[in-house]
Amino acid sequence: MFVEYIFSYPGAGFTLQQAVLGNDYALAQAILVVLSVCVIAANLLMDLLNLVLDPRLRTG
Repeated sequence: MFVEYIFSYPGAGFTLQQAVLGNDYALAQAILVVLSVCVIAANLLMDLLNLVLDPRLRTG
């Protein structure tokens, strides 16, 4: 949100803030779900990449 505010770039943080301030809870929930899924997907991708790249984690 700070980058969006400093550079006047509208993004998900600003939209989330406006949704909460405007009592649009459905939009706020949708944005939070999308952001949560992105974080979970990124963690899964990093775990899989770590498993491929680190030979100590492979079972032999």
